[in-house]
Amino acid sequence: MHLSRLSLLSVIIVACAPQPELAPNQSSNERLDHLIGDLPELQIEGLYDGEAPVYVFLKAHTEDHFNHTLSEERYRRIVPMLEAVDPAAHPVWTVQFQGADAKTVSERDLFTGVATMLRDAAADGLVQFGYHGQHDPTELNRPQRSLRSWSTWPDIARALESWVSCEKHPTLGDCVAPTGGGIDIIEEAFGPVTTVSGLDLGTAFEGSVGRHVVAGHAPDRQLGFGFTDHADEGIADYQQLVDDLLTILTPSGETSATLVWIEDTLRISDGNHLTDTTALKFHDTTTATDNTFATLGGDRPHVLMSGLGTKYIYTAPGSSPTIYGYGHPDDPQLPDDEVNPRFLIDQYYQNIEDNFAHLTDTVFVERPGSRFVDAGAISRLADTADHREVTEEELDVIARWTLDGWTADGPPAFVSDGHDFYSLRDAVGLLAMAMDGQDFPLDLPRSYGPRDEVAAAPAGSLAEAELPGLAARIAGDLGGGDEPWSTRPTTLRSSYRVASMELNLAQALHALAQGYAAQFAGLSTGTVLIEPSPATPPSTTPIVEGLDCLTPVDTAWSLKPARLDPSAL
Repeated sequence: MHLSRLSLLSVIIVACAPQPELAPNQSSNERLDHLIGDLPELQIEGLYDGEAPVYVFLKAHTEDHFNHTLSEERYRRIVPMLEAVDPAAHPVWTVQFQGADAKTVSERDLFTGVATMLRDAAADGLVQFGYHGQHDPTELNRPQRSLRSWSTWPDIARALESWVSCEKHPTLGDCVAPTGGGIDIIEEAFGPVTTVSGLDLGTAFEGSVGRHVVAGHAPDRQLGFGFTDHADEGIADYQQLVDDLLTILTPSGETSATLVWIEDTLRISDGNHLTDTTALKFHDTTTATDNTFATLGGDRPHVLMSGLGTKYIYTAPGSSPTIYGYGHPDDPQLPDDEVNPRFLIDQYYQNIEDNFAHLTDTVFVERPGSRFVDAGAISRLADTADHREVTEEELDVIARWTLDGWTADGPPAFVSDGHDFYSLRDAVGLLAMAMDGQDFPLDLPRSYGPRDEVAAAPAGSLAEAELPGLAARIAGDLGGGDEPWSTRPTTLRSSYRVASMELNLAQALHALAQGYAAQFAGLSTGTVLIEPSPATPPSTTPIVEGLDCLTPVDTAWSLKPARLDPSAL
């Protein structure tokens, strides 16, 4: 049952019953018992009877601005295959250029026609464009290498801003012009950038600064990347940390470890780390494809990454055209012994054609509802209108979920209205907006969490009359969508002073949740009792920090599961 119906029932019951004040001498737990009541349980199993759909996201990391004939052959051979696929399967290929190869492909268009072909395919809805910065010139010469553990948010923003915009020397990586590279050249030469990845040098995933920098260049970007199957270099216990985090972020049968929310952006991973599923390799055999699908199981839907047009069609496993080129700047083209033989290249292209037929004719038929998806379809699956607009009844459940999930370790990792999921940053923003008197339904705020560490704070109490002032201060820190882009955006603070008490952000969330739940139930709290809070809430912060995120504190406040709603497609 949808949560708001249960909440509405509670409103009716409260309206017909006495509305007492909460006794001032009650303990915090005794007081909260009056507010929490019954919360709906998330449905874990039995939603799909083993036939959950799988959504296949087709992408290419182009990664080559040296070996033009071999690299551009991918576009020439794959676009006609897309044109031959049944439109009912919604085939869309996201070509994620680097700035460097976007520039070479567009400059060669007069002689090759490849850029024009890709633009025409995009106009037909078969191709979209993205940016993958990981191998943009060069791995050894990039602004992020100047960053240190003490680098500030603006320091990181300036470094990444240079990375995604400047035109770089193709082999040495020096910025030769402040603009004309990265995301900018892709949008100029090909069209809107819908997917961005590869801004995670030395980290497991793109944090708040990466998301913010991307927003300045591709404000309509819908998709980023989460956890790769090859990012464990230098990160101790990488796989265990990823498993721990994704276990937390897959709480129901409508969520999957292949897709989660990080920093208000949907993040797709290489595979499902909890089922040992790796990304689908579209140039592999149909038998390998079947084996990949078998590891997913059918108990919940998945969004499955698929490499279509990978460099490994023409290079040997473990080789890289960019790494070789950057290591040999005077002669960057691959030598013959690092290029696959022609018979193998042709076999890989045949496998791609076979996989298109196998998926559309067999696999998608056996798993009803399965199809190809682009960034927009993924957004529709997980970012529905019901998720973005929060009613009074839904916020009541969010408030009570916050209180019910509070432990000695602080707030829960995320909250829910029993249907959709919300980050702690969402929750504190929504509650502040409501207590500040903003009209319902509330639009989901797009903000940044605290940059500084959230310090431990002791228990205390707060007069109910202080809550509107607290809410107004927090609401003022949420920022707005019309503000100009800046390397210093408005963020939530790590603490807020109210009367004589300094509340850390977790305690502010707890206080607003009490106030809203009591107000919704028609009760007067008189005094809000504040629970003690440990340092660095929420509990996911140490995991995010262990994964080398550049901004672990605010990123942990942004995490939430992605609920997949097939009816939204």
